Amino acid sequence: MAARPILSFVSLIILAGGILLQFLVILSGAVSGNPVDRVYFLQAATTGINGARDPSRWTFFSICGVVNGLNGNCGNVVPALPFDPVRNFGTTQGVPPQFIGTNKFYYLSRFMFAFYLIALFFAVIALFTGLLALCSRLGGYLSGFNTSVALFFQTLTAALMTAWVVIGRNNFRSQGLASNIGSYAMGFTWAAMACFLISTILFCVGGAAGKKDATHGTKKSYFGRKRSTRSRGSFIDSESQRRVKDDPASLGRAAPPKTYRRTRKWLRRLVYLSLLSGAIWALDTTLYDSALTRSFRTFKLGLLIGLDYKINFRANPPLADSIAALHARNAVRVFDLLKDNGGLYLKIGQAIAMQSAILPPEFQKMFARMFDDAPQNSWAEVEKVIREDFGKGPEEVFGVSFTGQPGKGIMERTARARASVAQVHWARLEDGREVAIKIQKREIARQVGWDLWAFKVVAKVYTWWFDIP
Repeated sequence: MAARPILSFVSLIILAGGILLQFLVILSGAVSGNPVDRVYFLQAATTGINGARDPSRWTFFSICGVVNGLNGNCGNVVPALPFDPVRNFGTTQGVPPQFIGTNKFYYLSRFMFAFYLIALFFAVIALFTGLLALCSRLGGYLSGFNTSVALFFQTLTAALMTAWVVIGRNNFRSQGLASNIGSYAMGFTWAAMACFLISTILFCVGGAAGKKDATHGTKKSYFGRKRSTRSRGSFIDSESQRRVKDDPASLGRAAPPKTYRRTRKWLRRLVYLSLLSGAIWALDTTLYDSALTRSFRTFKLGLLIGLDYKINFRANPPLADSIAALHARNAVRVFDLLKDNGGLYLKIGQAIAMQSAILPPEFQKMFARMFDDAPQNSWAEVEKVIREDFGKGPEEVFGVSFTGQPGKGIMERTARARASVAQVHWARLEDGREVAIKIQKREIARQVGWDLWAFKVVAKVYTWWFDIP
């Protein structure tokens, strides 16, 4: 029994080490400091690419340059920045031809980032459940399950990362451009996978430790079953004083072994559900800009607010101090939902704010903040929108230069105003005219259909639930 907490403690230490290695990779490009400044996936010479640093390093959050051998002069922080030189730099000039006209590297890297976060999520859950493993076999098995799921997704992550990094390096080298793989990112990723593998084994072994044999009072060791020292099924004959074996017929029918079929069935269902949920989340985040997640968040909050008003909207609310307090807390909930979802949700919130006179005072105060600046998309996303609409970069479309080229206009990469579905950039054209260029946010096109559907569902449910004509 004493070995179980020891095994669990060792497993926790190894698991925590794997999580630390994950964080060192995930934080690359977003924070500075040793050793994060040394972590990058791929470094390549990008001399011939307009606007690119030379050399360029692809990290988890941004594309960085090299300063004294470390990551430096990093670009805008973009969560799960995909590896796709054409999209990253907004041009095909100087980009190796293997990267042009293909989405292979984009999806390999985006799925890798999604799986990285899923693996981190289950690893952190295992770290907390691992505390239970110190005192119970159930905790050991539960932690073993969580670490096994983390191991599965970390293995996918490491495989996808190795694929796009190695192929990307070879593509740059085929054009005579120096390129090398980031040893820290590669080593940390595979080492985290090894930590999860060892931790999974130790948690499971610790869970099996000390299990008692219910039939004969024997104990199971960690690697097998200890045999009892007494002879089974025998007795001492009183006359001859010799040990005589029992008649097998007198022992009765042997009890069937426990199979725990129901436990195994539900455990399989839990594994399938976890894998399916993780896959849906990854696809939703990568392909639909979290449209499903946003809709689910809307339905969840809509149900919560509906129940709150159904129960408490009366003279003496049972779960609220007053009607005003009921309005206040739900106004905060709605405001947070609209801000978190952004996009069309902000536009709807602004439309409601313009008619706020019909709302309770608590909602009026909260919705007055809807006109504050919305989040700004990165310049890389802005360039993608321009290229998708015009087939050319902003330099060619607007006749501007970002390097001060004589005879060209100029344009600011940082938006001067941000709204719910678009943002505005200042520019001076070649003829000297100053203009405001309004560019729709790239994710809006993919989200608008889902958002309108979610609004329609919530409106219909509320109409029926509260008997609204």
